[in-house]
Amino acid sequence: MKIQGNENNRYLLIEMGNRIRDTRIASNMTRKELAEKAGVALKTMERVENGENVKIENLLNILRVLKLLQNLEILIPEQSDLTVFDKPK
Repeated sequence: MKIQGNENNRYLLIEMGNRIRDTRIASNMTRKELAEKAGVALKTMERVENGENVKIENLLNILRVLKLLQNLEILIPEQSDLTVFDKPK
């Protein structure tokens, strides 16, 4: 489902967990394999896929193994031009 930007955090966590699960499955990895490669506990992997809160560091490790970490560039682009924001007067 497309994320529009007005969804609540619970919905977003569930959607992110579903997408991570789908990517893991498409990569032919079990939860246990991904957890081991990411250096996180299996319980943490289960929590991510169930849409529960986890430490950002653990999420980054999981995204790195799934080769999704570079997508953070799209999520939070570098602000090289300060004119993007209103300058204080």
